[in-house]
Amino acid sequence: MVALYEAVAGEGLWLGAEAPLDRDAQAETFRGKIAAPDRAAVFVALRDGMPVAEREPPIVGLLQVELRAGIAQLGMAIGEGHRGSGIGRSLLETCVDWARSHGAHKLSLQVWPHNVAARALYAHLGFVEEGWLRRQWPRRDGSLWDAVVTGLVLDEVRPGSPPPRVGKPRPLGVPAGGLVATLPGCGGIRLRAFRPGDAPAVVAAVEDPAIRAALPELPDPFSESDALARFAAGAVQAAAGTGLELAVVDEGDGLLGGLDLALHPVDPGLGELGWWLAPGARGRGIMTAAVRLVADHASAALGVARLEALVEPGNERSAAVAARAGFAWEARRRAYRPGRSGRRDLDCWVRLAEPSEAPSARRA
Repeated sequence: MVALYEAVAGEGLWLGAEAPLDRDAQAETFRGKIAAPDRAAVFVALRDGMPVAEREPPIVGLLQVELRAGIAQLGMAIGEGHRGSGIGRSLLETCVDWARSHGAHKLSLQVWPHNVAARALYAHLGFVEEGWLRRQWPRRDGSLWDAVVTGLVLDEVRPGSPPPRVGKPRPLGVPAGGLVATLPGCGGIRLRAFRPGDAPAVVAAVEDPAIRAALPELPDPFSESDALARFAAGAVQAAAGTGLELAVVDEGDGLLGGLDLALHPVDPGLGELGWWLAPGARGRGIMTAAVRLVADHASAALGVARLEALVEPGNERSAAVAARAGFAWEARRRAYRPGRSGRRDLDCWVRLAEPSEAPSARRA
């Protein structure tokens, strides 16, 4: 266990512990939890397929948990090369069962904002992000890292607990190979989830004045850590069934742009779609094809009956994309969203899953 924990700590990205690790102190921590089964536990995952003669197959994942005042505090480490294989999910499900059997009313943990995969997994299992601890944890290099607090309520019966959840969230996503389209003379495009490796390209794209003006909510300056935090938030929204953020890539997996689909928190039949395209990819029909793909997927696979696109007045390029992708201008919403210099008007373009009466003529 100590060897795995030390290896993951050595990556410097996933754990609160950092290398060099005090191996004796960590071993004592594990022994203490194993020796107190009424209030603590350590669950491990072993690699399959090891020779029978090897008495101790290497541990590839572990989860430690301790019960404090009815709250199960937990932390998890998965070895490099074994992430994304279902080990984390199995360990968490085992931990939830253990917590229930030991009378816990809640599970709680902290996760780094950039740990996109873990945050998405927690959300998929019903954990809710309860807030951010800004500049909370000092690191050995002198930096201060944020942490996201997330929790899973087990007891929703006793007075004072939150109201029961209405059903389980339906995760949103696209097929394993992404959404694909072929453009005459331009090759193909694919829509997939954002990955950490996309961060440098996103930062470079955001430097474009047109993208910066269309997305005033982005931090200025916009860094790779900001991009990673945005990817993490998108993954959590997808797992919770409230949104879908997709990268537009070419046949070589080079980033061209992005799309953001948000579903209404009460009525998931209503959605809003936004997009951006890197300067070098414009004028080739790429975003029109991408918007069509997402709009078709939203109506056919996600049950979105009304999809809106909000476009800055005067942004003729985005208005043309909306029109070519099957959206119709509906109305200008006055002072609808905050901007950098005050509230701004936005033109509402709408695409319906089922035809209805034609909208009024577009205003200039």
